[in-house]
Amino acid sequence: MYFLLSMKIFGYTTYANQARDRFEQAASNGIYPRLALLSDKMKLCDYEILLVSNSPLIQENLNDGWLEPQKLIALHTAWVNTLNHTNQNTGFPKKAWSIIEEMGEPLSPDFQKNNNNFFKKFREDLTGRRFFILLHGYEPYGLPVQDLNFLCNLWQLKENGFTPVHSASIIHEGKLFLFCGPHASGKSTIARLSESKGETILDEDLVLIPPMPAKNFSVRAWGYSLKTSTAPLCAIFKIIQDNEDRLIPLNQPQTAHFLVERSIEVLGNTLHDDMMGRLFKQIAAISRYVPGYELHFRKQHYFWKLIDEQILT
Repeated sequence: MYFLLSMKIFGYTTYANQARDRFEQAASNGIYPRLALLSDKMKLCDYEILLVSNSPLIQENLNDGWLEPQKLIALHTAWVNTLNHTNQNTGFPKKAWSIIEEMGEPLSPDFQKNNNNFFKKFREDLTGRRFFILLHGYEPYGLPVQDLNFLCNLWQLKENGFTPVHSASIIHEGKLFLFCGPHASGKSTIARLSESKGETILDEDLVLIPPMPAKNFSVRAWGYSLKTSTAPLCAIFKIIQDNEDRLIPLNQPQTAHFLVERSIEVLGNTLHDDMMGRLFKQIAAISRYVPGYELHFRKQHYFWKLIDEQILT
């Protein structure tokens, strides 16, 4: 058993422990900053994860009380049989896999569809905080980074009520502005242009909007750091690269629609209906109190003049 501060990682085999150590080493050596950030995010959530591998179980660790030994043994044996049949090209072992599916289920139907089927939550767990990962030896950093990132994002939404949004966040004149768009839409360009004229960049890629009293939303960096800001959220922009600078006001449904798109982009469309409903409700509240605009911009910083003239005056 191993504890990574708040997130608990349980390993009962040598390979599982080695995989955990590889991840920790990669996160701490400074070569991969995004892994270090992921490690910090993992310290903010209280999930429990069992690593299942095909190396022999460490018998003396089975009675630590976290999970019944017979369930650990059954899950481990089923995964070993699955891998053995797969490696020997002797067909898919339906019986062994059925044992795995009896103990675990995908995080949502879309999660199984859009991702691999090696990351599951325990069916009998009523807290919703226990998961297991089937290790198959193909993770470059020991543990599946994509799945761990998803869990960290899920915790912030489910337990803390934060709304993740794919956007750059910039502080200008004591107020905070979000510039939203998909990959390669110009978020980093806007951040660099703004920084060159002295604006404060909170994050270039991803933020969390916490539940706040009406008309007092702020954000937390989540893409490149964990910095926080108390600057009030003044406006949200849907950015479009163009050959001219112009602002087009959006109504509340239009603002909510593109915010949902930018949030689903982070969560991967893998939430159960109850969490999707919660996400929609939070985004509706944000778009009710924070104005949205379509921002057409050239690759120059003159768009700030538009913002000053049309929003801040």
